[in-house]
Amino acid sequence: MLHNVSIVPTAAGWLVHSDLLAGPLVFRSGAKAQDAACRVGRAIADNGGWAEIQLMSHDCRQASRFLCPPLAPDAGAGAGGVEP
Repeated sequence: MLHNVSIVPTAAGWLVHSDLLAGPLVFRSGAKAQDAACRVGRAIADNGGWAEIQLMSHDCRQASRFLCPPLAPDAGAGAGGVEP
């Protein structure tokens, strides 16, 4: 299963959203938000899932996209998920 992690700008800073977080994480710095999103993505991968990290620009366009594959080569297939 692919889990989404997004980094979205706001007027006050940056938000990190994920379907596995209880709520968004708020940061003043885009670099700190990206670091947090990478930690979330790595935690998902460490537990055998796929993570897609998307960084959105201030004009609502996708600025970049990163995939975090699971550490085990067959981890995503056995959990009922489809590998991207």
